[in-house]
Amino acid sequence: MKALNKNTQAILDRLIAIAKAGGGHTKIDNAPGHFMAACVEIIGKVDGHNDLVSVAHYGEQNGDAMRDPDIVFEVSEIHAWPISYRNDYMGINNEAVEYDENGMFHGCRRKMQADITDCANMLLRNIAAQQGI
Repeated sequence: MKALNKNTQAILDRLIAIAKAGGGHTKIDNAPGHFMAACVEIIGKVDGHNDLVSVAHYGEQNGDAMRDPDIVFEVSEIHAWPISYRNDYMGINNEAVEYDENGMFHGCRRKMQADITDCANMLLRNIAAQQGI
């Protein structure tokens, strides 16, 4: 699987540290009214030890929370791999990696996962610039 590049890995590591300090989740809004807040949440574990981390922007449509986008990462001590991308406004829900019922790796759609990684690299750079991370 394709991992984040070195620079965006550092950004994600910082976001995860902020989320852990906040009890496993946080909302970062250092530019209210200018950019969408970044929401970071540790949502579980896979493969027995790697964290699943969601990084998302949320908007609202007809009173419903809308992900714009939400990227989920599998995070080890060394690397992070984006594994899913969701954008509710566009009706997109791409899950590139599959796990069995015990949370163990089952398979990967490599081209989709590489595309999600490219998008995640851009999203994390934008969050860092917009939120002063």
